[in-house]
Amino acid sequence: MKKIIVLFIGLLVFACNSEHKLDKEKYLNEGKEIAQSTAKTLSGHVKKAIKEKGPIEAINFCRLSAYPLTDSLSKLYDVKISRVALKNRNPENKAIGMDLEIIKRYEELIFKGEKVKPEIKKDKDKIVFYAPIRLQQACLICHGKPQSEIPDTLFKHIQTLYPDDLAVNFKEGDLRGVWKLEFENKE
Repeated sequence: MKKIIVLFIGLLVFACNSEHKLDKEKYLNEGKEIAQSTAKTLSGHVKKAIKEKGPIEAINFCRLSAYPLTDSLSKLYDVKISRVALKNRNPENKAIGMDLEIIKRYEELIFKGEKVKPEIKKDKDKIVFYAPIRLQQACLICHGKPQSEIPDTLFKHIQTLYPDDLAVNFKEGDLRGVWKLEFENKE
């Protein structure tokens, strides 16, 4: 009888752990898909603005339209989508709490030459997906070195819109921040 009870408890624990891993994998896959789709949508608009009207228009797009576009994608996917960073341009994107811990750990891994991967964190009322945002070459026109990569007129425009801007002096491949997707915890 004891063996049956122990076996039953072991199977129950195994089943719960297997279900937990499946859910985690589901959220990872869904999070990756949503983050990639959102990044593609936002970068598509930024590239279009640069091509049609120049980098100042791209900054204006980011300031005026990126949040409404992200909010509409949040509604579409039924998840809260945001970007957070240590070196933020918009103060609303400042990393705090768990976001800060994730970014600092990602930076340590990058410094050590290790790969950073998306991950899931559980909170009592939500499941949070994090994925690194690595800076690409095209981003340097707004996030690179002032005067050498960011033209003076553009840099002055950025400073006018964002007087406390920290999102400059990046190099290609640097950690720009993270995607943060908050799913309602239905478990």
